[in-house]
Amino acid sequence: MEIEREWQLEAGLLKDVSAERVKARLQIFVDRYPGTEAFWVDSDQLTWSIGERPVDIPERWTYSDVIAFSTQLGQKNQLTYTALLGGDVRNGFMTFVFHVH
Repeated sequence: MEIEREWQLEAGLLKDVSAERVKARLQIFVDRYPGTEAFWVDSDQLTWSIGERPVDIPERWTYSDVIAFSTQLGQKNQLTYTALLGGDVRNGFMTFVFHVH
């Protein structure tokens, strides 16, 4: 899917950038695709979101949170893309969610 490819490419470019830069780039995706949401988790495992943080997304991530999140993906009416910031797990990750109705 084209959106997934764009998301992966964008994530790869976001290495060693400020939170403001990540937010600006993710805001472009949310603006382009109404009814979506995006968030990212930084290298300190803190969640940053475009708009309000969804209630089911932790403020600070643990290994258990990552496992729980990944297992819930197939149980929700949503399409989710996740990519590593800068292509490296140590930088954190970003997630883009399409809500399917």
